[in-house]
Parts: sequence; structure tokens; C-alpha cells
Amino acid sequence: MITSRAFEVWWLIISFCWGVLNLWMRPTLNEEGHNTWTFGQVMALLVVFALLITLIEGYVKAVSVGP
Repeated sequence: MITSRAFEVWWLIISFCWGVLNLWMRPTLNEEGHNTWTFGQVMALLVVFALLITLIEGYVKAVSVGP
């Protein structure tokens, strides 16, 4: 049975992935250079993924140790 905390984490992960996919698959506008990724977008995405990986690692360690 899934605990409340595990359900919250999975809901957060699923919501984040859904948001990223919606942004990634949005229709392109006919503006020149509108859909190009620059340094700022790449770094922001890396920071978010680093935070998520850290949160998941901490959660896995907390669950494996137990109460």
C-alpha cells in the first residue's frame, strides 16, 4: 500500500513531467529563433533536475532506513 508521503512525491513527479512535456510539445510560432534553447534555459532545467534528483535520493534513503 502506498503511503501518503510516497503518493505526494509521485504526484509531484508526474505533474512536473506533464508540465515539461506540455512546454516541449507546444506548437511553434512562426517567429525566427523562438524555439531555440539558449544557455539560460538549459541551466535552469539542469538546476531543476539536480534538485529533483537530490530530493529523490533523500526520500529513498529515508524510506530504506525506516522508522
